[in-house]
Amino acid sequence: MYRADGLHRVPPGALRALDHLGLRTVIDLRTPGEVDAGTFAAKDTVVVNLPILRATWGIQEAPIDDPVSFLSSHYLEMLEEGASAIAASFSILSSPARLPAAFHCSAGKDRTGVLAALVLSVLGVPDEIVAADYNLSAEPVARLAAWLKTTGRDVSEEMSRQPKALLSCPAEAMQAFLEAVGRTFGSVERYLVGVGVEAETLERLRHVLLEPA
Repeated sequence: MYRADGLHRVPPGALRALDHLGLRTVIDLRTPGEVDAGTFAAKDTVVVNLPILRATWGIQEAPIDDPVSFLSSHYLEMLEEGASAIAASFSILSSPARLPAAFHCSAGKDRTGVLAALVLSVLGVPDEIVAADYNLSAEPVARLAAWLKTTGRDVSEEMSRQPKALLSCPAEAMQAFLEAVGRTFGSVERYLVGVGVEAETLERLRHVLLEPA
């Protein structure tokens, strides 16, 4: 299982560099409007579009004084808006026939970060490790923003106008999000069961993604 930023940006000539991953499935978490910019086009890989948001957040005109609060609260909102997409993603990721799989959005930190956090939590990864994994996106997102600015591709203008806080991924934001999930739903697993993910699916996910102790 892999998480990524915009796999739709991989040029045809570079697709062979990913052959060693053997991807069978790519879950595209972007909106239908974003998908119009292109999709991942590797041979023998099935791409499934499961939008977590109906529309992207757009330009934030007001300053973001507290990125931790802004991000964690918006991530919590994703759980309601993207419930069906999240449930469908778990169904795919728990199926051996669909693996190896990758999931991505545009920048690879928000929608992708939320799904990664939910999966890792179900696998028993401690919250602080989930948050640290999320924070690993900080450098790649900065490189992506710089690359988009020089190439002028798809969301480059929008990203260049966003407050830097919105492009950040502080571990504290993911930690706060996971704590909010616990307060609101009881646990990540209870949230997932509540949106239609069967307990058997979660057990199958653990079976296919974890190595025996």
